[in-house]
Amino acid sequence: MYAHVVGPIDIAIKGVCKNYTYSELYEICALCTVLGCNIRSVYPEIDFHPDMAVMNNIFTPAPSVTTNYKITILWSHAWDEMHARAVNNNVWNPNHFVPLMSPSMPHESDRSNELILNHKDSPNRRFRADNNVIADFTESISLKTGQQNYNKGKTQQETRLEQERNRHRLRRANQTEEEHQIRLEQQRKRDKSRRANQTEEEHHIRLQQQAKRREANRVRRRLEEDMLQNIDIEQHDTEIQRNDTEISTPTVSRDIRTQAQSQNLEKNKKH
Repeated sequence: MYAHVVGPIDIAIKGVCKNYTYSELYEICALCTVLGCNIRSVYPEIDFHPDMAVMNNIFTPAPSVTTNYKITILWSHAWDEMHARAVNNNVWNPNHFVPLMSPSMPHESDRSNELILNHKDSPNRRFRADNNVIADFTESISLKTGQQNYNKGKTQQETRLEQERNRHRLRRANQTEEEHQIRLEQQRKRDKSRRANQTEEEHHIRLQQQAKRREANRVRRRLEEDMLQNIDIEQHDTEIQRNDTEISTPTVSRDIRTQAQSQNLEKNKKH
């Protein structure tokens, strides 16, 4: 029933076996039937391609299953975008789903604030004001604790990312030449497959990005060459100045001795 969305199942299975890939859309389709509900899939516009529009879809269970409710899930990643790209060859790919709350559901704190506003003129206003102070204090502590937990989690995340990079470097360093060639060949196949699935617009975007990287590398190399050339010129000028100083010093000494000898001769003549 989902052939119009995910394609024929037999072809999809062959593709999975050939390319070592798996589409999470199968999981969503199966989850609809297991939970007996409709599932709305929301995919963020990060590295989004036109052929990925199927990710933003509403999936329904098998016809024999009665739907009782609908849930919304967001494709997400455990790390932020920068770190996720760093460990995945500068490509962002989600690794889990996050359930989304309906915007129509009122928040508990909003209901509490509404109750307080409705009774603000009652005789117990002072008591409620004290409770508000306590609530504000508690909220500030909660916000501070939340920020500390966020900073701690971010530090742990950066540590895990660094450890992951070190493991990748160590694994590459311990590879044999044959394993290295196999890894490069697999990477070339993945790149070739990704380029083959690109649209014309994405192809032009990729070429533009490559051109920008090449231009940036040329500018960087030119700056490095200019810097090295300036260093050589400064060293050459310093060497010339040092040689001129060494040459001029004996000349000055000879002039001083000659002048002293002339003065002595004049004194002897006078005597």
